[in-house]
Amino acid sequence: MNTDTTAGMYVDRNNALARRIAPGALMLVLALPVLAARNAPNTVGQVAESNGLTSKGWFRVQTPSILRLEVGDHVQGDARSAIAQYDLLLRLDPAAIEPRARAEALRRASDLRVQLADQDHASGHGFHVSDVRRAIADYHRLLQEHPDASHNDRALYQLARAHELLREDEPAIQALLQLAQRHPQSERAADGGFRAGEMLFVRKRHREAEGAYAGVLALGPDTRYHDLAQYKYGWTLYQQSQFEGAARVFLSILDRDLPAGELDDAQAALATVEPARSDRAAESLRVAALSFAALGGGEALSAYLAAHPADDGVRRMRAMLFARLGDTLLEQERYTEAAGAYLALIGQQPDHRRAPDFQARAITAYHQGGFGELALDARAGYAERYAPGSAYWTHHDPDPAVLAEVRRHHDALGRHHQANAQNTHDPAARRDGYLRAAQWYRKTLDRFPEDPATPATSLLLADALLEGGRIDEAALQYEHTAYVLPTHGQAPAAALAAVQTWQRQVRDTQGPTRETAQRKAIASGLRLAEAFPDHPQRGRVLMAAAEDRFALGELDLAVATAGLALDADPSPDLRRDGLNLIADARFARGQYAEAERAYVELMQIRGISPGPRARVVEQLAASVYKQGETARQAGELEQAAEHFERVARRAPTSSLRASADYDAAMVRLELEDWPRAAASLEQFRRDHLNHHLLPDADKKLALAYENSARPAQAAAVYQRIALRDGEAPEIRRLAAWSAAGLYQQAGLGAQTLQAYQAYLRRYPQPLEAAMLARLHLAELSLSEQRDAAAHRYWLQQIVQADSGPGAHSEDTRRRIARASLDLGRLQAADAARVPLQAPLELSLARRKAAIEAAVGTLERAAAHGYAEITSAATYELASVYADFGRALMQSERPTQLQGDALEQYAILLEEQAFPFEEKAIRAHEINLSRLRQGIWNDAIDASVAA
Repeated sequence: MNTDTTAGMYVDRNNALARRIAPGALMLVLALPVLAARNAPNTVGQVAESNGLTSKGWFRVQTPSILRLEVGDHVQGDARSAIAQYDLLLRLDPAAIEPRARAEALRRASDLRVQLADQDHASGHGFHVSDVRRAIADYHRLLQEHPDASHNDRALYQLARAHELLREDEPAIQALLQLAQRHPQSERAADGGFRAGEMLFVRKRHREAEGAYAGVLALGPDTRYHDLAQYKYGWTLYQQSQFEGAARVFLSILDRDLPAGELDDAQAALATVEPARSDRAAESLRVAALSFAALGGGEALSAYLAAHPADDGVRRMRAMLFARLGDTLLEQERYTEAAGAYLALIGQQPDHRRAPDFQARAITAYHQGGFGELALDARAGYAERYAPGSAYWTHHDPDPAVLAEVRRHHDALGRHHQANAQNTHDPAARRDGYLRAAQWYRKTLDRFPEDPATPATSLLLADALLEGGRIDEAALQYEHTAYVLPTHGQAPAAALAAVQTWQRQVRDTQGPTRETAQRKAIASGLRLAEAFPDHPQRGRVLMAAAEDRFALGELDLAVATAGLALDADPSPDLRRDGLNLIADARFARGQYAEAERAYVELMQIRGISPGPRARVVEQLAASVYKQGETARQAGELEQAAEHFERVARRAPTSSLRASADYDAAMVRLELEDWPRAAASLEQFRRDHLNHHLLPDADKKLALAYENSARPAQAAAVYQRIALRDGEAPEIRRLAAWSAAGLYQQAGLGAQTLQAYQAYLRRYPQPLEAAMLARLHLAELSLSEQRDAAAHRYWLQQIVQADSGPGAHSEDTRRRIARASLDLGRLQAADAARVPLQAPLELSLARRKAAIEAAVGTLERAAAHGYAEITSAATYELASVYADFGRALMQSERPTQLQGDALEQYAILLEEQAFPFEEKAIRAHEINLSRLRQGIWNDAIDASVAA
C-alpha cells in the first residue's frame, strides 16, 4: 500500500467513493442499503522501520499512514458533484428525510471533503480549509444528532483525519480515543486506539500513550494491532522509567516472536524470525537489555529470573539476555557492570555451554575499562574453571578453542606476575610476585604436559622460583628441564642455570646448608659436563666444581676436576684459574715443591691483572718459604737456609721476602756460619730499612760480627742499638756498654774513650758498670792519650763515687779502694815534688797540704779493708811520712844562719822530722804485722825491705 506520513492518511486517493455516488440524492437514498452492505471496515498501514531508540539514544518514531477509506466497486462520478448533491439533500427539511439517510449524507459529504483535502495536500496544492472546517462541523452534527448511527466509528476516524489536516492534534487524538472508547467492538477501535497512542507517543505524552496502547491490548491478542501496540506499550513504560514493566513486555514479545527452545545466541535466534518481525524482535531485545541496565545490570536480571522461576519463556532466553545486557552496559561504558552481567550467567549456570564465552567477555570488559586487576582475576577464574580435568568438562566434551584460551591465560597470568615483580622495588612484593608467577607456570606444566612450550614454561617456572627465593626448588626445576624433559634446545641452558642456582645458594648461605649446596653444585656441574660434552661453559662449570671441592677440603678431587676443566677449556682465563686452584690445593696439602711449580707456571700467563698477580707472588713466596720451614723442622738447616734465600729470587716483591731473608740469616746463625749470617743480616738491613725485625736483626748482626772476630763492626752495631729509641732502656744500656768494650777490644782507643764517656753520660747507674767505665777511662787516658790530668780526673770520679748514691758491690768497693790507692800515690808524688826552700814556712805549708791530701786518700784506700790494697796504701803512707822526714832534713837552710845557729836549726829540723819517721816506722810495722795473718804481697815485702 502506498502511504504517506503527513497527508492523505485517512482517505483513499483513487476517488473511489465519489465514483460510487450516483448523480442525485434520490439515487443516494436508494443506494444506501447496498452501500451499507458493501461498506467494509477501514484498514491500518504498516509500522515504519526503526520505531524506538537510535544508536545515540534519541527516540525516532516514524508514524505511518494507517487510516484510509475502504472503497467498493468503481463507479463513474465526480466528488464535487456528489458533495453538492449531498449538501442539497441536507438543506431539505429534516422532517422530509429519513434520519438514517440524513446521517449517511452528513457522513458521506464530510468524507468526500476530507478526501479531496487529503488529495490536494498530498499533491502539494493547498486544500480548502473551509471544506475541512465544514466536514468537521458536519461530523460533529452527525455525532450529536445521531449518536447511535451505525457508522459513527467511521465518522470519528475521519474526524480525527480532518483535525490532523488542520494540524489540530489534540482534537484528532480525542476523536481517536472516543472511537476506541465508544466503539470497542468496532473493527476500527484498535486502529483508532493505536493511532491515538502513536500521536501521543510522538508528542512524548507517554503516560497517555500508555493508556491508548493498553486499550488496544485489552481488545485481545487477535486484534490486528495487538503486536504493534504491545511493542509501543513497552516503549511507553520505558520512557516513563518503568523499566521492570517495560522489560516484562519486551521479554513477552521475544518469547512470542523468537523460535522455540533454549536460546543462547541472539544473532542466530533473530535470523530465524520472519523479516516483518525481525527488526521489532531485535529492538525488543535491545530495550529489554536497556531496562535491566537501568535497573542495575546483571544483579537486576538475576533478581528478575529468581522472582519468576516458573517463567520458562524467559529462562530459555537467559544466556541471550545476559549477553545482550552485558553488551549494552559495555556500550554505555559501564565496564565493571558489563563484566558483572556476563559473570552473572556463570553464577547461575556455571556449567552452561557458553560459560567460557561469557567469562571471556567479562575479561574483555575489564580490559576495555582499564580495570587491570579485575581483568586479571577474571583471567584467573577462566583458567581455573575451564582447565583440563575441571568439573566443567564433566558436562561437556573438551573444546580445543576453550582449552587453548585456558592455556593462553595461564601463560599471560604467569608473565603478568613476573613482569610486576620485575618492576617493583619492594623486596616482599617482588618475592610474592615471582612466587605467584611460579604458581601459574607450575599449573601450566601440570595441566598441559604435552604442550610444545613445556621446556620454555619449565624454565620460566625455575626463573620465578629463583627470584622468589625458592633456591632449592628452582635448581631442581632447572635440572628437571635439562635432564628429565624430552630432548629440546633449551636443555643446555637449563643445565647451566641449575649449576648457577646451586652456586648462588652456596654464596647466600652458611653452615651445613652451605656445604649441602656445595655438594649439589658439584654434582650438578659434573652432570652437565657428562650430559653436554660440547657445552660452551663445560670447562667453566668443571672449574666451579673444582673450586667447591677445594672449599670442602677435597683437595685431590679438586685437583683432578681442575685438570678436567683445563682439558675442556684451554683459554687463558680458565687456565689461570685452574693453575691457581691446583697450586693452592698442592700448597694446602703441604706439597710445597709441586705448588711452587704450579705458581711459577701461573706467573708465566700473560694478562693477569695486578691484584691477582700479587696474590700469586705471595703464594709462590709462601711455597718456597714453607719448603724452608719444612727443611728446618727436619733439621736440614743448610737446605732450609737455601730455600729461605730462594724467596728473594722467586718472589722479590712478596711480603714474605723480609721474613724469609731474616729466617735465612737465623738459620745461618744456627749453623754458626757467622760470615754468611752477617752477610744475610747486612742485606736484610739494606733491603728492609723500616722492617719491624730490624732491631732484632741488628742484635743478631752484632753477634755474628763478634763471632766473626770483627769487634769494630760489632761495636758499631751496638752503638746503633744503643741509640735506637724503640729499644728497651736496659737493652740500650747494655748495647752502649758492649760497643765500648768491643771498641776497646778492637784497639780503637778514641772510639773506646768516646763510647765509655757516652755510656757514663747516659747511664750513671748501675754504679758497678759506671765505676768500671770510669776505671777504663782512667786507664785509657793514661795509656792511649798520655793524659795524666784525665787519668787523675777519672780516678777522682771513682773516689768521689764512694760517697755517692747506690749500694756498692764488692767489686765496686774494690775498684774505689784501688782508685783511691792510685790517686793517693799520685798525690804523694805531687807532695814529693813540692820543694822545701826558704822561706821554709811558706813551702812547708804547701808541702804539708799536699801530704795531707795524699794521706787522706791513702787512708781511705786502706780503710776499705782489702789486704792487698790496704798493705799498699800502708806502705805508701810510710813512704809519704819517710819522704817528708827526709825532705825536712834536706830542706834549704836560711843563708843568714852560721855556726851554732845553723847547728841549732839542724837539730830543730831533726826534731820536726823525727815524728814522721816514727809514723813511717809504725806504718811499716802495721804491714809487717799482717804476716801473722798469713798475708804476703809486694807492699809487705817492700815494708820489710824498708
